[in-house]
Amino acid sequence: MGEGGAARMRIRSVTAHADLRSCDRDAVADLLADARRTMPVEVQTVRASTVPLTGACTERADIAAYAADLAAWCEGAGLDYVGGFGLGTLPGTRDLAVLSWLPDILAEHPRLFSNCQIAWGDTVHLGAAARAAQVIRRLATVREGLGNLQFAALCNCGPYNPFYPASYASPERAAFTLSLEAADLAHRAFSRAQTLDEARESLVALLRDAYCSILSCALALEEVHGMAFYGADLTLAPSLEEGGSIARALECLGNGSFGESGTLFLSAFLADTIKSAGAEAGFCGLMYPVLEDAGIAESAAAGRLSLSGLLSYSAVCGTGLDCVPLPGDTTEQTLASLMLDVAGLSVRLGKPLTARLMPIPGAHAGDAVALPFSYFAPSRVMDPGAGGVSCVGETYTFGHRRADGPR
Repeated sequence: MGEGGAARMRIRSVTAHADLRSCDRDAVADLLADARRTMPVEVQTVRASTVPLTGACTERADIAAYAADLAAWCEGAGLDYVGGFGLGTLPGTRDLAVLSWLPDILAEHPRLFSNCQIAWGDTVHLGAAARAAQVIRRLATVREGLGNLQFAALCNCGPYNPFYPASYASPERAAFTLSLEAADLAHRAFSRAQTLDEARESLVALLRDAYCSILSCALALEEVHGMAFYGADLTLAPSLEEGGSIARALECLGNGSFGESGTLFLSAFLADTIKSAGAEAGFCGLMYPVLEDAGIAESAAAGRLSLSGLLSYSAVCGTGLDCVPLPGDTTEQTLASLMLDVAGLSVRLGKPLTARLMPIPGAHAGDAVALPFSYFAPSRVMDPGAGGVSCVGETYTFGHRRADGPR
């Protein structure tokens, strides 16, 4: 087993979830400012997510004005981002108009994050996936392909998730949650372990210690500000620092490279370990964002990692397809089909997944990619393959039964 770098756990985000159309925004900003100031470890970002536009669509001018208002408040209040400006619950026919407006709105407001739920329960919204593909194609022309950082298709993702772009609020209650940037802890735990049992015990202990170090502060914020604390998502977000790659942490547990045989098993092992640590919010599992993890980006560049591989890892508990660099000419049908692949996994396995796809203007499969974003590692454009879903219809519901009994 290899040697790991020193752990440097951060809070990736403190996210307040509230209906920003009607709540006391000053109170939200005060809580987030207090969190940034009082947490015992570095807070990388403070964020707010709002209630989705689903079911509340009006005119394009009204939606654009609301977006501009949120962006101005975000900047003036000292927040890093505002999310949930989208269709966080399964959209109706009228709601889909919002998706045609989103690219222009997000291009104008880079601090605003949006999403669209394309699967909920047993139902997949094929029409929403097709519209989301149009959004992705148009956002690919924004900021050299970085526009798609701001948008994701969601599958069975509930409210109160601290990670963007999946985050959105429920109208039922305002609350705040935390997410960690703590892949370093896995590297530290695995590099000194001789067995999987030792690796599991060490990581669980480190995660629980890390959470305990911030829990008392979170509960104090809840008491002072009167906003409920809904827990932390212990999904280990990576960093580009030495020892900050989940892929390289997993490589400490064997002799192979990420993406080779054994990766699926080790992914299942890590997801199970994180669950056992007592995660409470959001994904509570495993995160493989291709461009945000230097080890994953390297495996993709070397050809060891494919989209089908990423999807298989999602089956044992991941966030889906995240920060995936694709050819600039990837068609809407292919984009929609990739999202439907994620939706199929989500519905059949009953788990939250997302798809954040990033066509790179002018790039082809296998081309080197180095986007101008400090949190992205260099890699290569991945091949989305050929084919796709061409069936018509707005929705499809799984779970049909034969007349003569269960399948």
